[in-house]
Amino acid sequence: KKIKEKIVINSNPERIWEFLSSLHQDNNYKKWHPKDHITYILRKGSMGKVGGIAYFEESLGTFTLRLSYITVKANYPNYVEYEAVPPLRWLYAGKGTFTMDWLDAESTKFTAYVEYGYRIPVFGQVFDWITEKLVPLAVARTHIREEGENIKHILEQN
Repeated sequence: KKIKEKIVINSNPERIWEFLSSLHQDNNYKKWHPKDHITYILRKGSMGKVGGIAYFEESLGTFTLRLSYITVKANYPNYVEYEAVPPLRWLYAGKGTFTMDWLDAESTKFTAYVEYGYRIPVFGQVFDWITEKLVPLAVARTHIREEGENIKHILEQN
């Protein structure tokens, strides 16, 4: 499954990056998506740097996702990529990226991309079927879209 959502935010890439890197502070994770986000704990380093590890919980429909992830690529202030930590990483359970592209002096195109699914013979298809039952693609897509709308609202208010 692949989800890509884009939104224009009247802010610069640095402010967006700083917000994403501070989800563990000042209840920012919950502020980002009050309806769905439950908890966010920074376990190691910074999520804006390769090797940073965080744990999060969020509601996706009736399912609560609990996942630790690691930053695998970081190019301040334009791109960050993260993946599930092992053992899910070994099964290629998915990845996510945030891209911040300047449009002009006052706005940035913010792109959130999520890819998930298992690339292992037979069992992967079973896991993907279970995942779709727990979190239908439409629910995941709505969640990602709302995160973009919410970060836009947060950054344009301040």
